[in-house]
Amino acid sequence: AQEPAFRAQVQSAGLLDRVFFVGAMNDVGLVYAAGDCLAHPTREDTFAMVVLEAMANGLPVAVSAEHYCGISGLLTHEVNALILADPRDASALAGALRRLLTEPVLRQGLVNAGIQFASLHQWSSVAAQQEKIYYAAASCNPNR
Repeated sequence: AQEPAFRAQVQSAGLLDRVFFVGAMNDVGLVYAAGDCLAHPTREDTFAMVVLEAMANGLPVAVSAEHYCGISGLLTHEVNALILADPRDASALAGALRRLLTEPVLRQGLVNAGIQFASLHQWSSVAAQQEKIYYAAASCNPNR
Protein backbone atom coordinates (compact mmCIF):
# COMPACT_ATOMS: atom_id res chain seq x y z
CA ALA A 1 0.00 0.00 0.00
CA GLN A 2 2.92 2.36 0.67
CA GLU A 3 5.05 1.30 -2.29
CA PRO A 4 3.88 4.06 -4.69
CA ALA A 5 4.83 6.72 -2.13
CA PHE A 6 8.22 5.08 -1.58
CA ARG A 7 8.83 4.86 -5.33
CA ALA A 8 8.03 8.56 -5.66
CA GLN A 9 10.55 9.39 -2.91
CA VAL A 10 13.22 7.28 -4.58
CA GLN A 11 12.55 8.92 -7.93
CA SER A 12 12.64 12.45 -6.49
CA ALA A 13 15.96 11.63 -4.82
CA GLY A 14 17.37 10.43 -8.16
CA LEU A 15 18.02 6.93 -6.86
CA LEU A 16 15.97 4.79 -9.23
CA ASP A 17 19.13 3.04 -10.43
CA ARG A 18 20.16 2.12 -6.86
CA VAL A 19 16.93 1.18 -5.06
CA PHE A 20 14.99 -1.94 -5.99
CA PHE A 21 11.49 -2.95 -4.99
CA VAL A 22 11.46 -6.73 -5.25
CA GLY A 23 8.16 -7.58 -3.58
CA ALA A 24 7.63 -10.80 -1.64
CA MET A 25 10.41 -13.36 -2.04
CA ASN A 26 10.65 -17.00 -1.06
CA ASP A 27 14.45 -16.90 -0.67
CA VAL A 28 15.50 -13.86 1.35
CA GLY A 29 19.07 -15.16 1.28
CA LEU A 30 19.31 -13.75 -2.24
CA VAL A 31 18.41 -10.30 -0.94
CA TYR A 32 21.00 -10.47 1.82
CA ALA A 33 23.63 -11.71 -0.65
CA ALA A 34 22.94 -8.73 -2.90
CA GLY A 35 23.06 -6.19 -0.06
CA ASP A 36 25.94 -4.11 1.24
CA CYS A 37 24.50 -3.51 4.71
CA LEU A 38 21.24 -3.43 6.65
CA ALA A 39 19.73 -0.19 7.93
CA HIS A 40 17.01 -0.73 10.53
CA PRO A 41 16.12 2.72 11.89
CA THR A 42 12.89 1.56 13.50
CA ARG A 43 10.93 3.46 16.10
CA GLU A 44 9.31 0.30 17.48
CA ASP A 45 10.45 -3.31 17.17
CA THR A 46 10.53 -5.77 20.03
CA PHE A 47 13.45 -7.81 18.77
CA ALA A 48 14.09 -7.25 15.03
CA MET A 49 14.72 -10.71 13.62
CA VAL A 50 15.74 -9.01 10.36
CA VAL A 51 18.86 -7.68 12.12
CA LEU A 52 19.84 -11.16 13.30
CA GLU A 53 19.20 -12.59 9.82
CA ALA A 54 21.33 -9.90 8.19
CA MET A 55 24.18 -10.54 10.62
CA ALA A 56 23.99 -14.29 9.99
CA ASN A 57 24.26 -13.53 6.28
CA GLY A 58 27.40 -11.43 6.72
CA LEU A 59 25.95 -7.93 6.50
CA PRO A 60 27.03 -5.12 8.82
CA VAL A 61 24.04 -3.45 10.48
CA ALA A 62 22.93 -0.03 11.65
CA VAL A 63 20.03 -0.39 14.09
CA SER A 64 18.01 1.79 16.45
CA ALA A 65 18.95 1.94 20.13
CA GLU A 66 17.37 -0.43 22.66
CA HIS A 67 14.64 2.08 23.57
CA TYR A 68 13.29 1.57 20.03
CA CYS A 69 14.56 -1.89 19.12
CA GLY A 70 15.02 -4.74 21.59
CA ILE A 71 17.92 -6.53 19.91
CA SER A 72 20.13 -3.49 20.51
CA GLY A 73 20.17 -4.36 24.20
CA LEU A 74 22.29 -7.36 23.23
CA LEU A 75 24.52 -5.48 20.78
CA THR A 76 27.57 -3.28 21.34
CA HIS A 77 28.09 -0.09 19.33
CA GLU A 78 31.03 -0.32 16.93
CA VAL A 79 31.70 -3.93 17.98
CA ASN A 80 28.92 -5.89 16.29
CA ALA A 81 26.63 -3.08 15.09
CA LEU A 82 26.32 0.65 14.66
CA ILE A 83 23.60 1.73 17.07
CA LEU A 84 21.52 4.79 16.25
CA ALA A 85 20.55 6.85 19.30
CA ASP A 86 17.52 8.31 17.50
CA PRO A 87 16.09 6.55 14.44
CA ARG A 88 14.50 9.83 13.33
CA ASP A 89 17.90 11.51 12.93
CA ALA A 90 18.45 11.25 9.17
CA SER A 91 21.97 12.72 9.28
CA ALA A 92 23.07 10.22 11.93
CA LEU A 93 21.65 7.40 9.81
CA ALA A 94 23.40 8.75 6.71
CA GLY A 95 26.65 8.99 8.67
CA ALA A 96 26.32 5.41 9.92
CA LEU A 97 25.64 4.12 6.41
CA ARG A 98 28.56 6.11 5.03
CA ARG A 99 30.83 4.50 7.64
CA LEU A 100 29.55 1.01 6.82
CA LEU A 101 30.27 1.54 3.15
CA THR A 102 33.56 3.47 3.31
CA GLU A 103 35.46 2.16 6.36
CA PRO A 104 36.62 -1.35 5.41
CA VAL A 105 38.26 -2.17 8.76
CA LEU A 106 35.14 -1.19 10.71
CA ARG A 107 32.94 -2.98 8.19
CA GLN A 108 34.89 -6.25 8.37
CA GLY A 109 35.00 -6.13 12.17
CA LEU A 110 31.23 -5.66 12.31
CA VAL A 111 30.69 -8.47 9.80
CA ASN A 112 32.88 -10.90 11.77
CA ALA A 113 31.36 -9.97 15.13
CA GLY A 114 27.87 -10.05 13.64
CA ILE A 115 28.31 -13.57 12.31
CA GLN A 116 29.59 -14.65 15.74
CA PHE A 117 26.65 -12.94 17.48
CA ALA A 118 24.15 -14.57 15.12
CA SER A 119 25.71 -18.00 15.65
CA LEU A 120 25.06 -17.66 19.39
CA HIS A 121 21.41 -16.80 18.76
CA GLN A 122 20.36 -19.62 16.42
CA TRP A 123 16.93 -21.13 16.99
CA SER A 124 18.47 -24.32 18.38
CA SER A 125 20.41 -22.33 21.00
CA VAL A 126 17.42 -20.19 21.91
CA ALA A 127 15.21 -23.29 22.20
CA ALA A 128 17.74 -24.99 24.49
CA GLN A 129 17.90 -21.89 26.71
CA GLN A 130 14.10 -21.71 26.89
CA GLU A 131 13.90 -25.42 27.69
CA LYS A 132 16.26 -24.93 30.66
CA ILE A 133 14.09 -22.08 31.93
CA TYR A 134 10.91 -24.16 31.64
CA TYR A 135 12.47 -27.17 33.37
CA ALA A 136 13.74 -24.96 36.18
CA ALA A 137 10.32 -23.37 36.58
CA ALA A 138 8.54 -26.74 36.51
CA SER A 139 10.83 -28.26 39.13
CA CYS A 140 10.63 -25.33 41.51
CA ASN A 141 8.35 -25.64 44.53
CA PRO A 142 6.90 -22.26 45.52
CA ASN A 143 5.70 -23.66 48.90
CA ARG A 144 9.20 -24.35 50.26
